[in-house]
Amino acid sequence: MEATEEKERMILISINDFEIRVALMEGLRLVEYYVEDIDKRRIVGNIYLGRVKDILPGMQSAFIDIGLERNAFLFINDVLVPENGNANKSKAMPKIQNLLNKNQEIMVQVTREAVEKKGARVTTQLSLPGRKLVLLPYSGSLGISKRLEQSERERLHGICKSLKPKKMGLIVRTAAENATVEELKNDLDYLQSLWRAITKRRENSSSPQIVYFELRSEEHTSELQSH
Repeated sequence: MEATEEKERMILISINDFEIRVALMEGLRLVEYYVEDIDKRRIVGNIYLGRVKDILPGMQSAFIDIGLERNAFLFINDVLVPENGNANKSKAMPKIQNLLNKNQEIMVQVTREAVEKKGARVTTQLSLPGRKLVLLPYSGSLGISKRLEQSERERLHGICKSLKPKKMGLIVRTAAENATVEELKNDLDYLQSLWRAITKRRENSSSPQIVYFELRSEEHTSELQSH
């Protein structure tokens, strides 16, 4: 069992051979509870510590071992490109063979389920969804749901610009409509504590290993695509 705690919030995760159980606690109060059968679980949103098995320069892609039956597929557009600090950055996309090395350990997040003989598709651009916010650990951007009215978008942008962690990004979800500063801060505190737990597990794990189970909603998926 694992526990991730920040102030009075705690996530409890129990995993056995048959099911995954996740409980979200606020103090002694159970807020949310999920049970998922191992045989029926979806893996979209899960984060894995994987290992680069093969690099395909001709396809500008790579196969990543994440511990599943088939290796995951990582395309060049889904590889996080390090910032070089140069204001006059080249518009040309770097070659994947210059970004990855064979046998390199890498954290990836599943964006598409495996189908037929194809492995899952993954990205290195990680995201962690909360109730009102989505934390982007490797991005400095700030996005607001387009489903919100313009005046509310501007209000939330002003609040979240001051809350946004340095060197991290945020997406403000539709559910953040009319949220107070305290509510947004509490959600962000929870997501940052979750990210610390993920990085700690990554440091104490060897690949391939799952380091985060995603409980993803359709709303979260659409907001990541359209913010």
